Amino acid sequence: MLAKTPKRILVVEDELLLLELLVDTLIHEGFTVFEAKNGQTGLKLARQKKPDLILLDVMMPKMNGMTMLKKLRADKAGQRVPVIVLTNVGDSQNLIEALEFDTCQLELSQNKGAVSKVSHQGIKTYLNARLKGGVTEYLIKSNLKLTDVIKKVKQILR
Repeated sequence: MLAKTPKRILVVEDELLLLELLVDTLIHEGFTVFEAKNGQTGLKLARQKKPDLILLDVMMPKMNGMTMLKKLRADKAGQRVPVIVLTNVGDSQNLIEALEFDTCQLELSQNKGAVSKVSHQGIKTYLNARLKGGVTEYLIKSNLKLTDVIKKVKQILR
């Protein structure tokens, strides 16, 4: 019987402690993990490694997460990879201002606690109408639990 190939996850995060926690936890869960500390390196790794899922910070040096995502989605190979966006932007007005310039659709998590500050239907409707293109999930770091991230990753990769 052939062994199941582990799913490949790219974590793009500039907060070193969070990066280390995510990488270590995902490896412990049996995933193959690649890491980048900025969007520029993240985009390069995404194109080279073709991950099954990307965990992507928004605010980073060299290239922010939304710019990386926009460039990734411009490539045919990068159009289908699920992306979970991680950010410190918590309130709805700041979220709109941070993302309005981009071409990304935001599908807010219905997971209680993970996005409690922005999960109401008005923001979801506004963002889905205003922005186009491919964020699978959105999680706010201040409300983040590693168990929630792992659960969401496994749910998306089923």
